[in-house]
Amino acid sequence: MSDQHVYLEEVFSSIQGEGIFVGVRQVFVRFYGCNLRCSYCDTSETRAGNPVICRVWRGCEPGRFSETLENPLGVDIVADLIRDLWSPSTRHVSLTGGEPLLQSRFIRRLGERVEMPFYLETNSTLPGAAVDVAGVIDVAACDIKLEESGVEDDHGVLFKRSLETIEIFNDSDCLVFAKIMIPPEDHSGDHHAGCHIYSRDQP
Repeated sequence: MSDQHVYLEEVFSSIQGEGIFVGVRQVFVRFYGCNLRCSYCDTSETRAGNPVICRVWRGCEPGRFSETLENPLGVDIVADLIRDLWSPSTRHVSLTGGEPLLQSRFIRRLGERVEMPFYLETNSTLPGAAVDVAGVIDVAACDIKLEESGVEDDHGVLFKRSLETIEIFNDSDCLVFAKIMIPPEDHSGDHHAGCHIYSRDQP
């Protein structure tokens, strides 16, 4: 898509369940599309054709309800949705997916319109896109994919790209942390290597 429009799966306010901000309220913006096919993906619906609608969840249970908006959405509409869902207890705008960095130009444009802190959830395999958005990201939650993740791409290349992406965000003015999904059958040792390399530049 362009820097002005984007396909989204859903927008909602909820509690972060992963990483170092577990328990913190965020406004989640779920982007459509991903460049990987991980075997354990829990949002596979973001890979099956461009979604016709974006669902917007408002309120809290039991009074929660949804509305639908036609995709693609303009950047000003997304900015307004974020402001509408923001509350005094909200900490970040979580850019999740799918893989948000596939829409790096849109994210950069959105960052020019939204003053709230951006929390990026990324598979870390698109360092070029990371350069594009580093200036508007406040927190970067970066995955390091293991060979057992089931992606068909060359794992060695993906691993290097992940470390490069982490370094890009680490060099920018944002908080960076890495996430590694370790399956029970992992024997590659990549998680040890990733943690070692990552820890050289992180507190």
